[in-house]
Amino acid sequence: MGAGDEGCGRIPSPRGEGQVEGKVIDIGKTSRLTQLARRLRVNQSDAEKKLWRAIRSNQVFGAKFKRQVPVSPYIVDFYCEEANLIVEVDGGQHMERIEEDEVRTQFLERRGNRVARFTNIDVLTNLEGVLEVIGQRVNERR
Repeated sequence: MGAGDEGCGRIPSPRGEGQVEGKVIDIGKTSRLTQLARRLRVNQSDAEKKLWRAIRSNQVFGAKFKRQVPVSPYIVDFYCEEANLIVEVDGGQHMERIEEDEVRTQFLERRGNRVARFTNIDVLTNLEGVLEVIGQRVNERR
């Protein structure tokens, strides 16, 4: 393959090349992070599926959300670029990873993003309340 060829056998760029740390990136190449994000879109939890159905297609105050978005070095559950808002839906395993989640949240916030976290139970049992909070956060940046 030549230097400009796009194809299945292409070797990924060295780590960090073409990436901006902490920002959503689209480098036009399939990185390992992007491949993982695609797998996560297929394997969403019930809570993530329910929230996605409610916020997709600009349904929350006209805001456009994307799901399972690479924000180097993480993949966030949902991202609204116009509001710099990241929405995370945490399952039961996150109760054991509170410190890791806090480090992740601080990293994302230092880069100009705002993070809203909800538990699976919040989404499954109080979707209206979750959507109200997301809507408020979206409107804060308009």
